[in-house]
Amino acid sequence: MREQGQYDARAMAQAEELEEILAGPECPPAMKYLLDWLDELYGRSGATMDGLAPLSWPSIESWARMTRRSPLYHEIMALMLMDSIRRDPPPENKTDG
Repeated sequence: MREQGQYDARAMAQAEELEEILAGPECPPAMKYLLDWLDELYGRSGATMDGLAPLSWPSIESWARMTRRSPLYHEIMALMLMDSIRRDPPPENKTDG
């Protein structure tokens, strides 16, 4: 029979491993402002029966006007893509090797 200490050590090791997996890659400094903007916008388009509504053009327009920002088209498209990924992350591709 194993002792409690062995279980605790194994659980701690697994928790550390999961934290590393969930951390993901570092955000490039040039994109940091987009993540900051996404944090401000995320969930502001309302909710549906399936959860948070996708980021909408009116939400972005309103946010930009109220914060006196002028996002470019490609930045808006990036925000919409990032919002989509945050709301519904793609499944991990694991290969059995």
